[in-house]
Amino acid sequence: MSLTAPSPIPSRVLLICFWLSGLLLIFVFPRPFYREVYEPNRNWSFVVMDPSTEYWRSTLVGVAQLLKNLSVNGIYIDQIACAPPSSWVTGYRRLLSAVQELGFPVMSEAHTETYQDTVDINLAIYGYDACEHIPLFQAVYSGWTVLMGTKNWDYSSNNFNPTNFAARLAQLLTDGSSLGWFNVQYFAPFLQLPENVNQLLFLRHVVEARSSLLKYLVYGRMLPPVDYIVLPPSVTIADKCPVLQVLVTCWAAPSGERLILMVNHGETAAYLSVRMYDADKNGYVQNATLPPFTVQWQPF
Repeated sequence: MSLTAPSPIPSRVLLICFWLSGLLLIFVFPRPFYREVYEPNRNWSFVVMDPSTEYWRSTLVGVAQLLKNLSVNGIYIDQIACAPPSSWVTGYRRLLSAVQELGFPVMSEAHTETYQDTVDINLAIYGYDACEHIPLFQAVYSGWTVLMGTKNWDYSSNNFNPTNFAARLAQLLTDGSSLGWFNVQYFAPFLQLPENVNQLLFLRHVVEARSSLLKYLVYGRMLPPVDYIVLPPSVTIADKCPVLQVLVTCWAAPSGERLILMVNHGETAAYLSVRMYDADKNGYVQNATLPPFTVQWQPF
């Protein structure tokens, strides 16, 4: 009896078989995945990629390399730094480290401690959600990493809230955070109105102050909080939170130079008296009357 070779299976049949087997794996033996709901009121959702897989890591690093080839000088990777510690930490860290090795800064959302050595800038937009926020993260990690932005700019209506706008700028500056994460297209028409000229000039003062104080606010360290001997008045901002009209923080540069940073974001002059401290808890008293919408600093 002679044996004959079977006829080859047509490629179309093989393709259909592979396709059917893929459906079988998906629907009969589904792999676990993490589905995230974004903007619940709009019912947006997506499945987050697993960073521990070589496919996704090489894909994102490849995109980053493409951007670098196009002379982009930094990259933002959404969400990762707001992910809580989990089994994906190792994968995320390898991904972020690989992007950093390309030679440009990496920015991500929020500021989970797990990734701080692999993220250069943190979009820390959730730090001002509480009325009486404390810049604890800056006190610990200032000089090590950079925070940027807040989401609390009050876009809830078509009306410009000048009190909230100035207070948020003052909070960001005194906390050492990079200014921003607001919609320039939204605010520009309001800032060009004659009645808002003080807010426009205050924005310029804040930007100029941060540029002048980089060695303290970016490369230096935040010193212990001041004690108020005479408390300045408060204003109420958009989320019904009371905020001191004059915000004060103290900073030390890497060289050891120290300064007190005082910002009056209100429409009236304000007097304050504070006791400030150096890193060794030595106390110094500062008295000042600040004109409206001003930024002042003094060495001590």
